[in-house]
Amino acid sequence: MLYKSKHYIVTLTMMSYGYALRLTPLKTLSFYNAVANDGKMVRPMFVKELKQYGQTLRTFPPEVMVPSIGSPKVIAQVQEALRGVVNDGTARGLKNPYYSVAGKTGTAQIAMGRHGYTDRFGGRHYLATLVGYFPADKPRYSCIVAIKTYNGPGRRGTYYGASLAGPVFRAIADRVYARNTSWQTPLSERSDKADGVPALKSGRADEVRRVARRFDVPYTPERGVQWQCLAKADSTGMELAPLSGEPSGAVPQVVGMGIKEAIYLLEREGLRVAFSGTGCVRSQSIPAGAPAQRGALVVLQLGAGRPEVRPRAVKSDASAGPER
Repeated sequence: MLYKSKHYIVTLTMMSYGYALRLTPLKTLSFYNAVANDGKMVRPMFVKELKQYGQTLRTFPPEVMVPSIGSPKVIAQVQEALRGVVNDGTARGLKNPYYSVAGKTGTAQIAMGRHGYTDRFGGRHYLATLVGYFPADKPRYSCIVAIKTYNGPGRRGTYYGASLAGPVFRAIADRVYARNTSWQTPLSERSDKADGVPALKSGRADEVRRVARRFDVPYTPERGVQWQCLAKADSTGMELAPLSGEPSGAVPQVVGMGIKEAIYLLEREGLRVAFSGTGCVRSQSIPAGAPAQRGALVVLQLGAGRPEVRPRAVKSDASAGPER
């Protein structure tokens, strides 16, 4: 529906970037669904079938509204453009290695009648939108996220489609992907599947042993200690070595641990902790065994893979670990 006003003469120009139109989110989604459907526009369906006591009483087949909204060449160009928005444009936050997405971000100010785009207090209303479909190569789902927000006078909060609606769209798409195993490549066919003994993070000895038993990984335990690290791993199994688990006035060895255990041990010695990355601890800025100066900052770098850990001989202890 065209938005008619005293500025009607500029309507066609404003339509090119999304203004001067009144469309519901469902209408917008229907259009993008038609693009995903190679041009065929179907009527939105809210009910697929009616059942009673497990028996289907009535089904509602899809109803085609427009056989083709454009020529095959134009539709293909639009599909390529929408993939480009995700791969190289404003919706790069949707790009991921598991499934492809095609879509478009939108950010619009909402007209406030005679006050223009500001209300009587000087604030502005915005509509942040992200609409698209996935997987882009073989579309199965289309989705739209529209979030209305308000910035009061002098306030400049987030209102862009990419930063406001984008994370919501991504969360929905990720959940749909996770629940549809037919999209996912079986582990037996994946090129990145792990070979050999899986890596275990260093940490509480009882938890390390529990994980090893759960996944039938052979291991050589060290009895009488509460903290252990992975000393060696090969085709025959794992060899665990003890780590210091009691306050000693020295910087503990946390390489190979998860961040939770590493922070617990370092802060127990009075040290401050900063970290970056994901995975297990790959390096620590103050080496293990150095005097622990209260308030000193230890920077941890996290990463994937199995880091090389040099275990230090320790006595058995019965120190308490972090609460679980």
